[in-house]
Amino acid sequence: RWQIIAVLLPRSTAMKLYICVPGCTFTSRFRNPLNERRGLLTVLITGGHGHLGAWIAQHLARAGQRSILFDLNPVQPDQLTPVSDRIEYVRGDVLDFPRLADTIRGRDIDGIVHTVGVMGEMVLDNPHHNVRLNIEGTHNVLELARQFAVPKVVYTGTGAVYSAGSVSATEDSPTAPADL
Repeated sequence: RWQIIAVLLPRSTAMKLYICVPGCTFTSRFRNPLNERRGLLTVLITGGHGHLGAWIAQHLARAGQRSILFDLNPVQPDQLTPVSDRIEYVRGDVLDFPRLADTIRGRDIDGIVHTVGVMGEMVLDNPHHNVRLNIEGTHNVLELARQFAVPKVVYTGTGAVYSAGSVSATEDSPTAPADL
């Protein structure tokens, strides 16, 4: 039976939800038999310089694991400075299938955490590109995970599925997105 683990992000009212089997920890869900001997996990985080991606990378690094942050933004978030020795930065766009494939190729990736996405009013700034980013970018991640036999992919959603007035929400909260 799967369960939801909710984690309140530091210095934020945002909540991050993780799905795992009972008794698991965040890192145990990504166990790859190829890396069991090393005792090290390698997780590719798309959008790794964004709010969620950076906090996930920090959590993994503090747990002694390795992250590869794939992001267009070249600016490293401040919270990653103390753990930067366990983080690799790759500049790229999830719409660039060959670049994303090159990032995965030759690495023993235990899992991908896909945090890239544009929501709400920002979609309206450039609807064609942003809808393409959300859909095609996610498709690229899933297709490459299939091609390279990456054992786990975690897709992050947003609080945008809940009503705009919600201060906090749980998995049991009714959904009421303001827009598509």
